[in-house]
Amino acid sequence: MVAVGVLACTVAMLGSGATSIAEQPAGSALVVEGEVSSSAQAFIDRQNRFGAMETGPERIDLYADAIFDEHSTLWEAAGSVIQGRAAIRAAITGSLTKLPSFRMGPTRIAVDGNVVLYGAHNEVTVQGNAISYPAIYRVVLGDDGRVIQGHRYYDRYTWFSGLDPELESLFEGVRDTTGRLPGTGAAPDDPTARAAAWNARDAAALVAPTGNAPLTGTGLGDGRLGTPGGKVTYLQRLFGSVTSLHVEPGQVVRTREADYYEWYGTVTTPDRPSPTSFGIIERFDRRNGWTLYFDTLPLIAGPAKVAELYGRL
Repeated sequence: MVAVGVLACTVAMLGSGATSIAEQPAGSALVVEGEVSSSAQAFIDRQNRFGAMETGPERIDLYADAIFDEHSTLWEAAGSVIQGRAAIRAAITGSLTKLPSFRMGPTRIAVDGNVVLYGAHNEVTVQGNAISYPAIYRVVLGDDGRVIQGHRYYDRYTWFSGLDPELESLFEGVRDTTGRLPGTGAAPDDPTARAAAWNARDAAALVAPTGNAPLTGTGLGDGRLGTPGGKVTYLQRLFGSVTSLHVEPGQVVRTREADYYEWYGTVTTPDRPSPTSFGIIERFDRRNGWTLYFDTLPLIAGPAKVAELYGRL
C-alpha cells in the first residue's frame, strides 16, 4: 500500500491558501483564534505561499524544505506515519503529480503555543470533477516554525463519491428527532471520562453535555443537528460502522473563542479486522457550537477498496 499511503497522506496535508478574501470560499473570511507566536506566523506564511502556488518544483521545495523539519512525521486516518523530510518530499511529489490542481484556502486558524489547528476549504479536480471540501490540520511546530508532527482530518468520501456512486454515505438521512437525554454525560474538559465515552461508543454520554449546541461537521455538509436525538443518531451511525474504537487524548488547543480536543488511536471495522489508525477532533466554541472532524473512508471501505478507489484518480 505504499503508493496509496503516499497519496493518501499528502495530497492536501498542511498546505494553506492565501489569506486574502479572494482565496476564501464565497461568503467567508479568515478567522484567527489565539495568540500567534513568531513560529506560528512563520508556518502560516509558508503555508499561505504553498496553497496559492502553481504546482511545480518550487512548490515541492517549499513544502519539503521550508514547511517540514528534517525529522518531521505526517499522518492521516488508516495511513502509516510518513517519517522524515526525504519521505515527505517523495510523497508530495507523487501527490501533486497525480492531482496538480490542488488548492487550499484557510478558513479558521487556531493557535495555542506551538500547536496550530488549520481549518481550511480545499479544492481539487478529480477526473474532470471539481471538488471542494472542509479540512482541519493539526501541527506541532519547532521554534523555527517548521512542522515536527502533522495530523490531518478531512473526509475522503468527498473525493470518491463521484467516482463510485455505490460508495456508502455514512450519515445520509440523519435528521433531528425529539427526546431528552438523562444525566450530564462526559464533559469535554474531562479527558478521562470523554475518552471512556468515545471508547465505549456511548453516544448519549458524548451528546449530553453539549446541551442545545448545534452539531456540524463531517457528513453534514452545510447542515447541522440541533436536538439531542439527532446528535445521538449521528454518533450511533458512526459507531455502527465500527467493531471497536480505542482513542486517547491527543493535542488540546484552547483559545478565547473555542476549545479543540484531539482523540487519536485505532479502529476496527468488518473490512478492517486489524487495528487501523484513526482520529477525531472536537471543537466546542464559546457560542455553544460543537463540530466534529474525521475521515469516514476507512469506516466504509477496506484496504482493497481504498486501493481500487485511488487507482481511479
